[in-house]
Order: sequence, then structure tokens, then C-alpha cells
Amino acid sequence: LFRSNNLWYRSGGSDLSQKYSNLTQINSENIKDLIKTWDFSLGDKDIDLFNSVQVNPIYTGKYIITSSRKSELIALNPVSGKLIWKHSFRFPVARRGLTYHDNKIFVPTGDGIYVLDAETGHINRGYGVAGKYGNDVSLLPPVVTGNRVYSANQIGSISGYDLKSGKLIFNKNLRNFTFPTSLEILTFGDSFNNDNTDFSISGVSATLNNTNLQRITFGAGFNKRSEEHT
Repeated sequence: LFRSNNLWYRSGGSDLSQKYSNLTQINSENIKDLIKTWDFSLGDKDIDLFNSVQVNPIYTGKYIITSSRKSELIALNPVSGKLIWKHSFRFPVARRGLTYHDNKIFVPTGDGIYVLDAETGHINRGYGVAGKYGNDVSLLPPVVTGNRVYSANQIGSISGYDLKSGKLIFNKNLRNFTFPTSLEILTFGDSFNNDNTDFSISGVSATLNNTNLQRITFGAGFNKRSEEHT
């Protein structure tokens, strides 16, 4: 039901965000023999805990894709480390993850989810609303499955969009959401707390049965220790 986690199409390793690869070429026996082949500087010389990128790069099968604190999305040749393309945004970009799907890169930003062509780095205006889904702040890699795009938003909601048109299918505010007993909920990902908000989403994924959405999986938390929920 989920995409294979062998190629690391999504930050976290798969749509389940397991942070685990089934690949076996590198293992506990030979990892000591690895040597550095290349490195690439993102130009982030100073450490700033309040302006950090906590994303692991994704691999499209051709390029390595990552982001920088300068609000840039960057594609690298995995063999040489050579810069292939770079796309600059005006707002925070991919702070906690990216998603690759069907030669498109889905990029969470401070102004919605953008979709870029994986070959050129240009905004793909043939998907979403001129290459964009919504305008909420989103830090996490969206889930792209079937004909839907699902995003977890910093304001404490989950949104679902039509993949092609970008039409909003639903937006669920989780601040006052009561979970029905029949709904299976699993959580994953790292907790994320922000002093400026009392609610945050730590992860989202979706389970399909053929083409029907069966489950949305997410983690949610409140800042106040006495009110923590999952």
C-alpha cells in the first residue's frame, strides 16, 4: 500500500517515516571501511537553533535533494557532489522534510506546499494551483498518494488536496478534535514544540485500500506538560 523505502523518496525514509532502509550494501560489517568522497557546503556557517534545517536529504533515483537555511532547494549529483540546480524561495523551505513523487518534488514552506520539477528545479505550474497547494505554514514532508496530497500544518490542522487541480478536499483542525473510537491512530516522527504555539503536528501519513483513504496517521502534541496528548 505504501511506496518502497529503498530509495528514500521522502524524508524519513518512506510514507511511514520509519527512518529505515532495506538496502544491504552498507551494513554493520563494512560501515567502518567507508571514506568520504565529497562534501557540499550549504553556506550555513553559524549555528542558530531558532533558524535551523532539520531535514535529511531525499534521493529521486537520479539526484540528491536538500535545503538550506537560506531558503534554497538544492539538487546534487550523488556521485560527484556537483550542484545541478538551485531554487530560491522568499520564505522558510523544507525545514523538516521533502517528498518526491513521479518526477516532482513537493516542498513544504512558510507559504503552502510547492511542487517543483525534479529535473530542472522550476515550479511545475501544471499541478496544484499554479504549482502550489494552500498557503499554510508547513514544516513536514507531505504525503502524496493516489490523487491526493496531504499536509500537516503548523497551525494544528491536516489538509488534503487534489493532486492535479490543487483543490482543497478537506481541512481538519485538530485543536479541539475528539478522536472516534473506531479510528486507528498511530504516531511517529519527532516531537516539535514551539514557544509561540500551543499545538504542533509531528508527523502525517496515509493508508490506502485500493484507491480509498482508510487512515490518516499523525502525531500531535501540546506544549504544556500537563496537557500532552498523542
